[in-house]
Parts: sequence; C-alpha cells; structure tokens
Amino acid sequence: MLRQRRLLKLFGSAALLCAALLFLCAIPAVHAQVNQINPGLTQVARGTGLGTQDIRVIIARVIQVALSLLGIILVVLIIYGGFLYMTAGGNEEQITKAKGYLRNAVIGLVIILASVAIAQFVISQLIGATTGGGGGPGFEQQVTGRFGDYGSGALGEGIVQSHYPPPGATDVARNTRIIVTFKRPMDPASIIANGKIVAANIRIIKTADISGTIPQTAAGKFITDVDANATVDNKTFVFKPTQFLGSPTERVSYTVKLESGLKLADGTAAFGGAFGDGYKWEFETGTVVDITPPKVVSVYPRDGMSGLPRNTLIQVNFDDAVDPVTSSGDAPPFSNLTVVQNVGGTPTAVPGAWTIGNQYRTVEFRSNVKSGTNSCGADVYVLPANASIGVAVSAANAKTAPPQADLPYPFDGVTDVAGNALDGDGDGKAEGPTFDSVPFAFSTSGTLDTTGPQISAVAPTFDQSGADLTAPVAITMDEPLSATSISNSTISFGVKPNISLWYYATAVNLAATGEPAKAGETVVRTRAEIDHATLAPSVGLCLLGIRAGKDCSVDTDCPGGSCSVTRFDYYPNVTSGVTDMAQNCFYPACGTDPGKPFCCSGTACSTACAIASGGAVTCP
Repeated sequence: MLRQRRLLKLFGSAALLCAALLFLCAIPAVHAQVNQINPGLTQVARGTGLGTQDIRVIIARVIQVALSLLGIILVVLIIYGGFLYMTAGGNEEQITKAKGYLRNAVIGLVIILASVAIAQFVISQLIGATTGGGGGPGFEQQVTGRFGDYGSGALGEGIVQSHYPPPGATDVARNTRIIVTFKRPMDPASIIANGKIVAANIRIIKTADISGTIPQTAAGKFITDVDANATVDNKTFVFKPTQFLGSPTERVSYTVKLESGLKLADGTAAFGGAFGDGYKWEFETGTVVDITPPKVVSVYPRDGMSGLPRNTLIQVNFDDAVDPVTSSGDAPPFSNLTVVQNVGGTPTAVPGAWTIGNQYRTVEFRSNVKSGTNSCGADVYVLPANASIGVAVSAANAKTAPPQADLPYPFDGVTDVAGNALDGDGDGKAEGPTFDSVPFAFSTSGTLDTTGPQISAVAPTFDQSGADLTAPVAITMDEPLSATSISNSTISFGVKPNISLWYYATAVNLAATGEPAKAGETVVRTRAEIDHATLAPSVGLCLLGIRAGKDCSVDTDCPGGSCSVTRFDYYPNVTSGVTDMAQNCFYPACGTDPGKPFCCSGTACSTACAIASGGAVTCP
C-alpha cells in the first residue's frame, strides 16, 4: 500500500513538473511562432530531409505528449481501481485497495488537468496582451513577421525617404550603385570617411553570410570597400562597391543595414523611438551587368511651348534611375543640367537648383528668385518674365569603355546608377555630349498660375473592401505635379491598428490618353502611387483553448476558446506638401472653399478628418 501511494505521489509530482515545464517552454514556443525565428537549419534540412522546426517548439510538443501519456496512465489506473472494486466480493482489503487507486488516480488526474488549464490560461492571457489586442510591439511582430518586415516603417514613418534598389528588388544589375535619401540633412561624417563608407554605420552583406543576426556576424563578412559620395544638401548618399556585386552564374541576395549610429546634421541620432535600431532592407542581384545607357522619357515644359507662367518648374524624366550626384545640384556651379534665358541671343544662366525624386527617375529645376508664397505659405520661385528659356541635359563622355562614363567621378554629365552615360538621341549608344545631350526650349509670360491641383480619382476607392494587398495605392490629380514633391514626407500611409510597414511614393506623368506620357507627348496630369510592403489582411488568433495563439477565422477553429479577429484599415493621406508644376499646393483639398481645406473620403471639411468607429474617414 505504501509503495502504491508513493507511486501515485510520483505520478502527481511528475504531472506537476511536466505542467510547469510546459508553461516555461510554451512561452518561447509562442514567441518562436510570433517572430518567425529561423535557427539556420534550412540548408541542413534540404540535404538531410529533416525538419526546420524551432527546438523550443519541439520540446514543448514533447512535454505535451508526456502530459497526455500521464493522463492516459491515470485513466487506466481509474479503470483498474474500478475493476478491483467491482470484483471485491465483500473483501474489505480489496475494497480499500480499490478505493485507494480510485482516490489517488482521480487526484492525479485533477492535478494534471488543473496544471494544463492554469498554464494554458496564463499563456493565452500573455498572447492576448502582446499579440491579440493590436497596436503593441508583440502584435506588430506577429503580423509583420508574416506580411512584412517588423521595423521597416523607418522607410515612410521614419527618417528614410527612399532608397535604391527598392525593398525586395530582383534582377538588380551587378554594377549598381546603392543610394539612400533621408528626409533631413545628415551629418556626412557618420556616413563617409576618406571617400569610403563608415563601415560601422553602413552595413552591406550577402544575406546568406549573416550569422544569426547582423550584430552577431563577423566583421569580415561585410563589404567595406565601398566608395561614398553625397549630394550638396547632404540628404542623398551614393555607395559604389569597388567590386561587382553578386555572381555571373547565380542570383545573390544582399542586405543593407543603416545602423543607429547615423547622425543628423545637428548631431542628434537619425533613428529613434520605434526605429531606434536603424533600418534594413534586402534586394537580389541578377547575373548580368548593366550596359544599357539611360534615355530621357519626357520633359516639362514640352519643347516649343510658349507663354508659360513664370512660376513653372522644369522637369526631366528618365527611363531608369539616375545617379543623384551627376544629376542634381545647385546651378551654378553644377553644370550637368543647365538653364539659360535669351535663347537665340546672348544666353545668360538662370541660377537655381536641380533636385531629384520619383525613385531617382526625375529631376526638377527651381530658380532661386522668390516671388511670394503659395496658399499654404511655402515660398514660390519664378523664372524670368517674358523670356525664352533653354534647357540642356548634358551627356557624359564615354570614350574609354562606352556606355560607361569616363572617370573621374563625379562624371561630366548625367549617368544612370550603373555609371552608363546618357543616350540622348535614342540610338542605343552612348556617344558623348556632342551627340547625346538633350536640349529643349520654351518661353514664359509675365503672369503667375495660382490654381492648385485637385484629386480626380483614387484606387482603391473610398471605404473599399477586399482591395489588392500588394498593388500600389493610386491617387490621380487633375494636372501635372511636381514629382519631387511626391514622397513619403508629403503622402502618408496610416494603418489601424498600427503596424510598422515600409512605403514610399512615386509619380507617373500621364498623357491625354491616360497612359504614361512618352517622349514628345504633352503631360496633362500626374498619378501619385504609394508602393508599400504586402499589407496584412484581417488576422484571427485563438484565445484560450488548445489552439491559443494559432491562426483562426471563426470560433470553431479554436476548440475550448474563441477567435479574436483584428481587421486592418488603411488610410492614405495626401497633404498640402504636394504641389503642381506651378508650385501651387494641394489646398483646399476639396473644391475651392478655403474655409474647408480638408478632404475626407471626398467630402470637404473645415477641420482635420476623423476616423469613425467602423473605420470610415469622415468630417468631425
């Protein structure tokens, strides 16, 4: 009898121990699911046929099986005790023995069930607190681990305005330059040292060479022999590896990490708050180098236009991303693109600045002569009045190994991100400035254009459900826009509940047909597009029950629990920072009443928009 009691006590202690271990191991198992941890077993699994499940999940499952086995043993003991009782035939000793089995087995079973219930309850509450309620860091990680990259919102919500190659780009040329544009001027000393990258702050590495995490990876794995240059405003930085990236025989994935040591021009940290760890993205190189020279796709004003308002901007659009250092700057001294007045007579340079935008495919010129402000209070700059204006886009010399531009860098003309000189005449060859520079001319009037742009179409439409979660958001205006005014600084992309996903904005100039404008066609309107990470659909998580923390759609997916479904709503927001080609801001947003400057799902409002309980954007 004493032995039996000891055995039953042993079973009970084992049950408690297993339940405690289940509780301790279930938490990291849940986090393994949440964070999409890859312990580095994928390549081993391919060769051996073994699985790649996290070891913590495996341990938790083994303990769950052990608890189930103990439960089965106790049920067997109950049956055995019942058998002894039923067959005792009045034998008091056997009846007492049977009662002992039944009593102790039931106690052990209650202990196991209680242990499992308590552990499951605590775990499910932790899941609900960190993942099920929305808006918390655990919730962000759970969602973006499957539909995006947690922390990638630094491109959009944070300091990063754009970069090249873009996130997830494939077939990137092996001789590409890597470009990053920030929303504010940076301290170049935190990025460039002696013409090279500051390797501690700019990390470039083959993704396959990362050992666990970037901080855990040996320094020798990173690419550090990288030339670095900056535009004059210290917002855009160009990085050129001295050796080609990738391989001529296979695709290679690279990760670029901007570390937390980057500084703004005032010396403060560039990354902070939710993005304090910096920003990283991946792209994949193809197997070829780029030897195709870039071309000019369209210009504004179109060659030969006359009587344009003085506050008109000048715009040049390319068919490929161009190098910001060779295509933007303050003129003079910058001379790769020039603007002069008095075409046909003695030309005089028009001083101003060329800026780059639209994912490095567009450059725009604004003179440095101010003429008041627009309706949003921003400065407006004007060209000479009643003047003939000539513009020239200079091609770089490419004599040594065309289409590659001749050194030294920066080149003496516009080049693309692979260093190819401009093909201005469109014959497929880079022949230098004599043949491939692109001139065009127009004339100004003495008037100003003061009519601001309006939205003519959006896609997805207001309150649309079931939208494509991968397609860009399209916002079409009723006139040509300044492409450099379209960015994630002027067009935001909110998510409710909040998750941090990357996004950036680009511009597409449209002809009268509604198609992208080609060379020689008049640009009549512009479509702004918000490119973004794959958006999260509605996400359901089981609360309580044996599937706590697992995906679900309805309550029946969660035996013993319930399904908590989080719906995601997305809110594109176009601000008055967007301007047309005459520098007029997007104001008022709906109609012409300046007393109602906000546009909330197509309705003019006098104050900022509100989000109703159902998610719709309405006037307050």
